[in-house]
Amino acid sequence: MRKWLMLVAVFTLMLVPALTSCKPAEVKVTPEEFYRGRTIHFVISHAAGGGSDTMGRLFAPYVERLTGTTFKISNKGGGAGLEGCNIVYASEPDGLTIALVDFGMLVGNYVMGAPGVEFDLTKYSWIGHYAKGPFQLVAGINQPDTLEEWQRMKAVKMATPSQTGAAGITVATAIDIMGLDAKIISGFKGTAPIFLAIERGEVAGLVNPLLSNIKFIEKGAMKPIFNFASERHPSMPDVPTVYEFVPLTEKQKSLVDVNCALSYAGKAIMGPPGMPKDRLEYLRSAFDKVFTENKEFQEALVKRYPSTEYDTGEEVTKVLERVERLMEPMMEEFRYLVLEKYVP
Repeated sequence: MRKWLMLVAVFTLMLVPALTSCKPAEVKVTPEEFYRGRTIHFVISHAAGGGSDTMGRLFAPYVERLTGTTFKISNKGGGAGLEGCNIVYASEPDGLTIALVDFGMLVGNYVMGAPGVEFDLTKYSWIGHYAKGPFQLVAGINQPDTLEEWQRMKAVKMATPSQTGAAGITVATAIDIMGLDAKIISGFKGTAPIFLAIERGEVAGLVNPLLSNIKFIEKGAMKPIFNFASERHPSMPDVPTVYEFVPLTEKQKSLVDVNCALSYAGKAIMGPPGMPKDRLEYLRSAFDKVFTENKEFQEALVKRYPSTEYDTGEEVTKVLERVERLMEPMMEEFRYLVLEKYVP
């Protein structure tokens, strides 16, 4: 009997730790439940007051309403936007930190190996993509209209916020294919100081997204020269494409093709690498609904941008792959143009 009791006691002592170590089954939380009542850190990788900042603050309340979240917005535009990109890349991949970035700037700086890049572009969690439109060479109203007039000018100064961003790469290409005696002034904190410098006659022009140039052109502060696109843009049907404005050699055409691909990069919304798939899909769906189904938002949007075209995160990946495919064989030429030939 005693042996039996001792065996029972030993068995009980062995069983209790095993039972107490068993964890209760985890309850699956849906993305809707996870986000409801949460705060999302929304990084805008541009200076406050600019077009991207205005746009981000325009759509944020609509996403908040749809998801039950609160957006805590911070502007991180240092390094021509690289500051914000780096912050998001290094953040926790829990879906509570996302960013609005200039996709062309992001791609350009990454492929050019610019100082300050602390991310692998291929690993971001892409949420959405909007404001796709061609880059446009714009100039002060007193600058030349024809290619021949531009070519007669001496010591032309062009400007760009980021030497190695998409706009910097494209303005270097514009100078080269036009055969100009020119240098590129970079390091401006956004495009606002450049527009002011153009009005003062301190620089001749810049390459900038067409959609961002419209209000300056309409008020007579500057004029369009040509668009980096294969077709004329419906909002400016009288503005020629680069293929119409400049007689191109085959090599130049290959350079321009890359710039046209970069040109349509637009703005991207993204999260850090490794976001849970269900949360990423939920945010993709939420942003897609705001941009494509919310009539109130679309009416507010069209007042600022003539194009309301929007793509989901999957499409961003396709754009990225196309740009890299076109750019790879031309990298040495682009590095020479951007980092050497037109640097003051």
